[in-house]
Amino acid sequence: MTVLRTFRLVALATVVLLVLAACASGDDTETTATSPPTDTNETSEPSPDDTAGGQAEAELPADELRLTLEQQLGHHARLAIEAMRAGVRGEPDFEAAGAALARNTDDLTSSIELVYGAEGAQSFRAMWENHINFFVQYTTGLATGDEAAREEARTNLDQYRQDFAGFMETASEGNIPADVVLQGLQAHVEQLIGQIDAFHAGDYDTAYMLEREAYAHMFGTAQALAGGIAAQFPERFPADGEQMSDAGHTATHVNDEVAQSDTEGDTLPAVELRATLRQQLGEHAKAAMVAMRKGVRGEPDFEAAGAALARNT
Repeated sequence: MTVLRTFRLVALATVVLLVLAACASGDDTETTATSPPTDTNETSEPSPDDTAGGQAEAELPADELRLTLEQQLGHHARLAIEAMRAGVRGEPDFEAAGAALARNTDDLTSSIELVYGAEGAQSFRAMWENHINFFVQYTTGLATGDEAAREEARTNLDQYRQDFAGFMETASEGNIPADVVLQGLQAHVEQLIGQIDAFHAGDYDTAYMLEREAYAHMFGTAQALAGGIAAQFPERFPADGEQMSDAGHTATHVNDEVAQSDTEGDTLPAVELRATLRQQLGEHAKAAMVAMRKGVRGEPDFEAAGAALARNT
């Protein structure tokens, strides 16, 4: 694919975005994380019957919880990949990439606090930040040729999988089973490690393919988490007229193939349409920015970044 072709596709996608934005201008739905108010009187551990962090009485439609987690977890995957690639190349924006990833962690922590209170959020943050540090450890080992550091990072990530799966199963009272979390995290780890290995080796097509998979995977993860939370707290996260599946995202575009919804007939629930469009448009914005930055720097993966943007189109 030529550079000219790529930027024509960018222009076309930009027009589509502007039209969609105009159509959605009347939509009052908030698409960012809802930050819970601070409760300075909280002293107890989070529990299903406790007003942890002053949030037990708060209501958020289950669909909105799902969409918020999809956005935040998808953003995490893309930001982690950007930071790893900047680190392995020693690029000047590595610190800024790390700071953006940290802000995403803040957003996710706020969402967890909404559900499990301040103490649950603190536990989540500690484990989440550790797993990011383990990816950094792996990237550093790759850049310096330190195989022992890479193996240690893999061991640490495996332990993180066990710890986080146990945390989610306990916090959700079994509504988010540990084996489901373990399986999802295994894919997440392999996708992020696989893409940085390919990127470092100059196999940019594979690196960008795995990036798309990693981003899409987090939407299914978010749906499973939100489904478990809604089942645990149905009064706080009520169903919004449509049944939320706990099996994973049902309309996800990966590698130019569409996994069709299990919905009977031609009917697609509105939340599935929203989720699919949010995923695709969010991917467009990020892929376009990456391609533009690669182009202005003249980096060797520019063509692969443009091809990834074209696949999103």
